[in-house]
Amino acid sequence: MKVLKFFTFLLSALLITGCGKSLFVSGGNTEEYEVDDDIKLKVYLENSGSMDGFMVNGSEFKDAVYDFISEIDACEVVDTTELYFINSNLIPFPKQVDDYILYMNPSSFKLMGGNRQNSDLADVIAKVVNKSDDETVSMLISDFIWDVPVGSLDMNSSKIRNAIKKQVNNQKDFTVYIMQLESRFNKAHRLYYIWLFGSRKSLSAIFEKVHPQDIKHGLKDNNVAVFSPESDINWQLASKKQFAEVKSSHDETYNFSFNVALNNTLQPSDILLSEDNYEFRKGERVELKDIVANTEKNDYSHTIKLSAKENFSTGTYELALKTSSLPKWVEDSNASSPQDTAGTAGIKNLVQGVCDAYKEFKYSTIIKFKLSKTKPENSKVSKSTESKDDK
Repeated sequence: MKVLKFFTFLLSALLITGCGKSLFVSGGNTEEYEVDDDIKLKVYLENSGSMDGFMVNGSEFKDAVYDFISEIDACEVVDTTELYFINSNLIPFPKQVDDYILYMNPSSFKLMGGNRQNSDLADVIAKVVNKSDDETVSMLISDFIWDVPVGSLDMNSSKIRNAIKKQVNNQKDFTVYIMQLESRFNKAHRLYYIWLFGSRKSLSAIFEKVHPQDIKHGLKDNNVAVFSPESDINWQLASKKQFAEVKSSHDETYNFSFNVALNNTLQPSDILLSEDNYEFRKGERVELKDIVANTEKNDYSHTIKLSAKENFSTGTYELALKTSSLPKWVEDSNASSPQDTAGTAGIKNLVQGVCDAYKEFKYSTIIKFKLSKTKPENSKVSKSTESKDDK
């Protein structure tokens, strides 16, 4: 009887130790970035005649614009704020943010001069982009209604593309962040937009303090478009080590995960959480299982869960977040006439010009990691904190 119990125990031990094959995963990018704390904010409010209807008392436009500008102006990463009005002319406003809101009315707009009948928005955008640099975040506020009789929309779309491409060549992480909002306009409602221009690093520093999603009265259906070159972001293994050993689960798969600062791509949540927006550039028989937004505030906004099949390929893997194409909401918002208050005449062509400037960048970011079947040499390997069957 004792012999039988011994052999039963021995067989169980062999089964337990024999079923857990190992995969070793390595990688991570935990570089500490110096946070910008001397950002210059430049605000440009387009004051052509089409903007007058937003200036009624109690409009959401004035509330949201003042609240957003004043919050950014007050946060510790912004050193100075410069205020402008813009139409055919660039008009400096030498007073404070509290005074800026008081001058948002048709009478003051007329006194400032320039061509208020219509603004060449391609020229306005190019002027703002050309005044950007590594230390500057620019904000352009307008209804972005295209109402210029001279020049085709396609030609001016190209003008925007060229201005931004030139800036990207000089400023490697130059980013354009577009927000759509809605406000009372005389007795109706109308769309307007806030465009932000600057380095991804500077925009990230501001968004850590004042996030566009929290703007007063909210965005229109959370509509955001973000265009940026490919850039590195911080990430680490869930074990918080450079290497980890992962045991196979009962179905002979290996489940592991990464903590990733996806928020630093500046892409909206629906983009980041959709598996359709990711692809493996390198490596076989590994599957993306899930992307989860972390509720606790820390250095890593998301957890990416992956699973490798038993016959996985050893070597380097590259998981890429694809760049944004022209969002559907932009096309849906496009109107054929400036008189159409339900949409925005020409907005598709204007945003398309931005989108085309980033065409050479296929990915927003790439996460590179290695898989092997043997323990990496000269490394301390941690046991994965995930259970064998955790997916």
